[in-house]
Amino acid sequence: MENRSSRFWQVVAGVTGVLAVAVAVTVFLVSMTERSRGLQATLLSTSSLLNSEIKTSRHEFELLYNGSEVENVSIMQIRIRNSGSQPIRSTDFEEPLAVVFSGVANIIAAEVVSTMPHDLPVQVEWENSRIEFGKMLLNAEDQFTIEVASIPTEGEEAAIDNVAGRIAGIQHVEFQSTVPTGDRGLLMFPTFLVSLLGAFIGVGFTHVLDRVGKLVVLRLKKGGT
Repeated sequence: MENRSSRFWQVVAGVTGVLAVAVAVTVFLVSMTERSRGLQATLLSTSSLLNSEIKTSRHEFELLYNGSEVENVSIMQIRIRNSGSQPIRSTDFEEPLAVVFSGVANIIAAEVVSTMPHDLPVQVEWENSRIEFGKMLLNAEDQFTIEVASIPTEGEEAAIDNVAGRIAGIQHVEFQSTVPTGDRGLLMFPTFLVSLLGAFIGVGFTHVLDRVGKLVVLRLKKGGT
């Protein structure tokens, strides 16, 4: 009887040990899942001064940026958010976070329009068709929104080509768009002389226009009616 009782408790101890290991592994895996790392970029909205589908009156007026004629001016609103549950520290950035655009001849302005928390420091630089953000601390759910004004390449539409950056613990930056497919440009009538700032009143792109509004004008071509 004593031997049987001893074996019984040995079996119980063995089963208990296995269960304890299984529970520990489960808790570890759940913890790792809950403490995931992620960074998300979202295209919130996009618009352009001229609607590319309306071509009947395009020859009657010209769009000027800083005195030079351009085909169009595009503005995009992009949100960057820490979508994980762990903070992303400034030291985690091996290479800076960058947004690369296609169909863009030149970026003319990029402005941070909102941050959460409100005192989140965001530094942005741009050159040609690329914008880069300075290294920063992004706690879980920290986010910021930026407006980018650009001159599209002739015959093309401005779009986001890639969101890049080497960040510790993050294989790739997730990208998504909330903008329906199709052109969302504005139709401007050639009988009016307007600035870009006036053209976008009520559209919501007010921050970035503080920088470029005085440099972009739409005017009748000589001989236009």
